[in-house]
Amino acid sequence: MLQKNPANRPQSMAEVRRMFERVRPAAESAWSAWFLPGGRAGRAAPRRRDVAQTIPVAKLVPRPRPLVLSIDDDRVMRGFVRTLVQSADCDCEGLESGEAALDWLRRNPPPDAIVCDLLMPGMDGLTLIDSARANGFQGPVVFCSSVVSAELRAATTALGRVWCLDKATEMPKIPETLRLAGVARSPGA
Repeated sequence: MLQKNPANRPQSMAEVRRMFERVRPAAESAWSAWFLPGGRAGRAAPRRRDVAQTIPVAKLVPRPRPLVLSIDDDRVMRGFVRTLVQSADCDCEGLESGEAALDWLRRNPPPDAIVCDLLMPGMDGLTLIDSARANGFQGPVVFCSSVVSAELRAATTALGRVWCLDKATEMPKIPETLRLAGVARSPGA
């Protein structure tokens, strides 16, 4: 994109997007190999993700239906998660980043559950949940990611009240997972 000769640059934003989509799988794999539990960063030196500033606890207000916070940088995925969460008779608030989620948590009572992508620009899902937990959120978390592995499932399960679903095959399990977590009622209950 920075070639001196304009003829050597992408000619449209659609071409730029296709270029990014071609390299995205390799970038996600490299990120996960480095930063997810057991990755190179963890083996190179003990690593603690930065925890965001303290979030003042908002006043608790009873809700008519459970509220699930959905965080994903992909608008289409947020819409898909919203549909799945609403099918479990829960309300859903969709946000596009970890930073937006922390801002929302500062201004609102904690949600009943969080459904979160792992790989997001800026703040990754693990850092977001670390920060939310450090500031009092104790509800269940459902990570949805394209980089799910047995090691990641084991590491996130060890965190307690955390489930990890593969975006490619397991997203339809969100309502069932919310029921297992005690957030959504079973059908007919």
